[in-house]
Amino acid sequence: MGMFSETLRSYPYTVNDSILITVKARDLTEARMELEVSPVEMARAMGVSYETLNGWESGRRNMPAVAIRCVELLLLYPKTAHKLGKSRRVPSGT
Repeated sequence: MGMFSETLRSYPYTVNDSILITVKARDLTEARMELEVSPVEMARAMGVSYETLNGWESGRRNMPAVAIRCVELLLLYPKTAHKLGKSRRVPSGT
């Protein structure tokens, strides 16, 4: 194994290196419902495709640390979530 064998997708997101934060599918769905945005709007706000968001919400795919942090920030700043969710920009290649 090389020096950088872990990626953002595989490295666990931690707080103070002691508490592992995991986001389950229902947590993401609850966050989206709390923000009162559709799945398409949530995907746009996070900068991912609808298919990616759907995979996370259904539990078929694990969320990378950066996506978990993005949800946390959107919950802190719901107006931003709404503004980004209404944008016409569609992410490509995610």
